[in-house]
Amino acid sequence: YLKIQKFRFEDRLHFSIHSDIDLERHYCPKFILQPIIENCIKHGLEKRRDDLQINVLVTFVPGVSGNQDVLVRVTDNGTGIDEKTLVDIHEMLRSNPIARRNSGFGLLNVHARTVMLFGEGYGTTVESKLNEGTSVELRIPIIDNYADIPTLANEFAKHIDGDTGAVLIQNHGITVWGRDAFEAKKHLEAWEFLFSWQVKRLLLQRAAVPLVD
Repeated sequence: YLKIQKFRFEDRLHFSIHSDIDLERHYCPKFILQPIIENCIKHGLEKRRDDLQINVLVTFVPGVSGNQDVLVRVTDNGTGIDEKTLVDIHEMLRSNPIARRNSGFGLLNVHARTVMLFGEGYGTTVESKLNEGTSVELRIPIIDNYADIPTLANEFAKHIDGDTGAVLIQNHGITVWGRDAFEAKKHLEAWEFLFSWQVKRLLLQRAAVPLVD
């Protein structure tokens, strides 16, 4: 995603990704970082003319349950957040984020998904200074096997109660229905595959295909 945005903004966007852990061994839920990066670009580039530096750090930290956790820190030198708005964001992250997961606020959606998957103590925190930049931290447990990632289909099934038993999944900006959790999850995976294929196609054809909003 950052490479695509680099093609779009060229010399106005700079980024670095540094990891202290083996990224080939450990996993995280899909599309859980992209909304954070999208916020950096939306507020740091689309609304101003200055260059933007985004730094992503992945490291181990002492864990919530006694073991180690994975911490992803995304910092930028963008517009920052004023004090009142930052207080409001902190309040939204503290107060029942699951109930507000469809608010349209990407950061809150990421936090709600993380809490639903892994429990209290995990999720996002935000610190920012106006006109200086923003730092967002995402904490998740260590996941050594992709098969160990909880399925959101099962989590959403707990929150859906209808006469037909149908299950709704809203994830990654996609809304799908299924007759049950298994079918809904399969539909979501199909859309994710189509999305990843489209991104690869754009990268292969970037010389001929303009990148637009």
